[in-house]
Amino acid sequence: MAGNQEKPRTHAFLNLAPVGIADDGSYWKATNVTPGTGIAQGIIAAYDALKALFVLKNPTTSGKVYYMDYLRLIPTVVPASATRSEIFVVLENLANFRYASAGTTLVQKNASMQSDNASAAVAVFGALVLNAAGANERKLARAQLRNAIPVAFEEYVVSFGGTREHYPTTMGGTTGVRNIVNVGPAVAGPGHEVILHSWHPSNATTGATWEVEAAWFERLV
Repeated sequence: MAGNQEKPRTHAFLNLAPVGIADDGSYWKATNVTPGTGIAQGIIAAYDALKALFVLKNPTTSGKVYYMDYLRLIPTVVPASATRSEIFVVLENLANFRYASAGTTLVQKNASMQSDNASAAVAVFGALVLNAAGANERKLARAQLRNAIPVAFEEYVVSFGGTREHYPTTMGGTTGVRNIVNVGPAVAGPGHEVILHSWHPSNATTGATWEVEAAWFERLV
């Protein structure tokens, strides 16, 4: 729909496939700027509430609800001494937001060339520094991306609901996998954030570096 003038939110809308949502001008993606060049996370060996890998921020003035669809992660540099790769998904509604500094702001693009590229979303990725959690923080999901040291250029997909199931497949090599982890829905209204924490137990030498692809859709409140 030209001009990204999507219809108000309805229950029927929530049942649309991503292609229908994209055709409506409501589907958004964001990636690292240069394919093959990752974004550094740093050395994180344990869960830390003040550090995150990804944040999607919905400004208080957006007038829209954001629905995460998936997050694709490709390690370009692996955490060399890690024994596994873990994540935690959180929702937050602090007025001043949890995201404080660092990382890289991803440039979001509408998935339909028939729609404009104007989104109020702020998607940041990398070695993110957070403010302290508020009383309304909601810890939503806990999952493992890999129960072993990651392999360079394999692929992890964090799916926020939908039809993607939780399973690994081999990517053609002897060790590399594509692992799809379904963590369930995460919805951010105006003034809310979706936060993904990531860490690698026993990592002490080389921090992980990732290519990233984030996808979400937006709807009027």
